[in-house]
Amino acid sequence: MPRDLWIIEAPGKIATLSKSLAALNREADVIATSGYIMTFRGWLGITPDLRDKGRVPVNEEIVPRLREAARVASRIFIATDADSAGNVIALDVAQVIADIAPSPQRVRLSGLDSESVRRALRDAGPVTAFDAAAGRGRAMIDRIIGVAFSTGSGSTGRIKASVLSRVSEAPPGYANVYTLVAPASDSGPAFHLEISPDRQIGMEALETLLRASIRPVQPGDLCDTGFAPRHFGDILIAATDEAARHGEDRSVAEIGRVFQQVYTDGKTSYLRSNTRGYSEYAHAKIRASAGWLGPGVSVNEKTIRASARNGHDAPYLTAPAAPVGAPGMLTPNHLLAEIGNSNVRATHYWPVQVPDAADLRQALIEAGVDAATARKLSERRWLRWDGAVPPGLKQHVTSSRLTRRADVAVLALMLEHGIGKAGSWPNVPEAMTGGEEPLVDLDGAGSIALTAAGQAALDATPAFLRDPSFSMAVEAACIEQAGGGDQPWRQIVISVMEALPMDAKAQVRKTLMTGHGPREERVEASQISVPTIADLGVDTSVRVDEPQPVMAPIRFA
Repeated sequence: MPRDLWIIEAPGKIATLSKSLAALNREADVIATSGYIMTFRGWLGITPDLRDKGRVPVNEEIVPRLREAARVASRIFIATDADSAGNVIALDVAQVIADIAPSPQRVRLSGLDSESVRRALRDAGPVTAFDAAAGRGRAMIDRIIGVAFSTGSGSTGRIKASVLSRVSEAPPGYANVYTLVAPASDSGPAFHLEISPDRQIGMEALETLLRASIRPVQPGDLCDTGFAPRHFGDILIAATDEAARHGEDRSVAEIGRVFQQVYTDGKTSYLRSNTRGYSEYAHAKIRASAGWLGPGVSVNEKTIRASARNGHDAPYLTAPAAPVGAPGMLTPNHLLAEIGNSNVRATHYWPVQVPDAADLRQALIEAGVDAATARKLSERRWLRWDGAVPPGLKQHVTSSRLTRRADVAVLALMLEHGIGKAGSWPNVPEAMTGGEEPLVDLDGAGSIALTAAGQAALDATPAFLRDPSFSMAVEAACIEQAGGGDQPWRQIVISVMEALPMDAKAQVRKTLMTGHGPREERVEASQISVPTIADLGVDTSVRVDEPQPVMAPIRFA
């Protein structure tokens, strides 16, 4: 008897999804694409009028395997990740099976647990090229930029260029995280502040206060404080910081892999989220699991955000976390506790007391910092908990300095300046700080800096690529500029290319005409031997059926 077919990305998720489907009385076959199934055709693969030249399979096995499974399925559900990359894969899958199964359903999973699957099925819909526009447009832009501006120092991508530029401008001691403590004059718990050097408050002042003994300060107002929900990047940094505090040297990429495993096991919602907010459903689920938290704690509804069609909640637990045991971040349960604690903190207000600002400012001056710096420091978030202490935090802390690894500092810099997306956050820092010739390193004082190779790469980078606002504008265009037609991503690419400086436009135009960049002599003929989907038996005259949306107004030009 024919069974439903579910198509996902990662093979490691097959067992968990199959179990959740069985719990919903949905017996189905589940197969995985193992990531992207199609790529550009040729070295550049883009025409001078900014259309892609067609897609070719990444290997010769994946397309026949998908088509064979589709032929015997009763219904087909494409449940690749509900992000821009997953939408691209979904469209490619739908296209290679369109002549066999013209109406697959797109299922956007927010988690692999049975409740998340049930809710995703309720909202299932058609696969559309419009949904894939952001991912396809971004890939074309990065392809053009990478080929057009490749140099002797390697291909210059917009993410790498933005990071290199910001590293070169990072304040001294950027990788240091200081915990400063000011005793309270009423002999109660001390007030504390966590801070890193920035443009307003430098490392020298923080080092002075770390060594000094700040005199007791008068308590000030009682109030409530809230926490922003943590997205994937925030959680990665929090987890690596916590590991370091317990003597563990864990990289961002390593922590990211453990997080991916707990998601694959069905214990969290979708992790690679850029969102600092919760849907009403997620907010209510977190509150219900938290129970009563103590006197003075109230619900924080400001962290509820309306979800976009392809949006995600900030990561949250979909199953109770097991006890973590000894301190540290060695096990998945420690990481689950980090997420769970963050969830509870962000869905509630917590009663706190702040120090008297004028008295704190004077105490900081007496401790050795200048008046202007003392004023700026006194305006930061000094507090002590007035009752219930948020889970995962402490009432009593001591002054300390934590020096982050270079890759963690790079990730912090990326988040501060809005560089990259969740998919790049674990990998870009590792690539830039690791290997035989790293581009970024730390000095002995916790300052992040370019290596000789990093400086050479930056020097060879066009000025417009160094500015993170270009990368941010690309992301905005991917959201706002999708058009209609069979390649709705083309309008995204056009809007970005039209906004380039004149000299950059000229280089891009030359690259599109020749098919290679200034350093490469490879031409399109070098990859013509790659089989197309037509060579593998796909009737390419059958297109994915979809409604044509109204083109969004151009804002990035």
